[in-house]
Amino acid sequence: MGTESLRDYLRKYKLNLPSQCAQLIKACEAVPFEDFVSDRNKDRVSVEAFDLLRKMLVYDKNMRITPRDALKHAYFEPIRAMQN
Repeated sequence: MGTESLRDYLRKYKLNLPSQCAQLIKACEAVPFEDFVSDRNKDRVSVEAFDLLRKMLVYDKNMRITPRDALKHAYFEPIRAMQN
């Protein structure tokens, strides 16, 4: 997720980390989920999975997908289709 989005979140809500915590956080860039795909896991990867992860892994709870909406996400369409 990268530290820049964490800093944006902290600034948005005017939050301060305790100095001991702030010292532990090293600056790092966000890494696209696609960078974690390998020959060993590519058969379990989908555009829908990445989209759902991006919506779930958000620092700001007000911007994060709700559990109810997550269950309606296209990622779970195969499961819904099996139930019909």
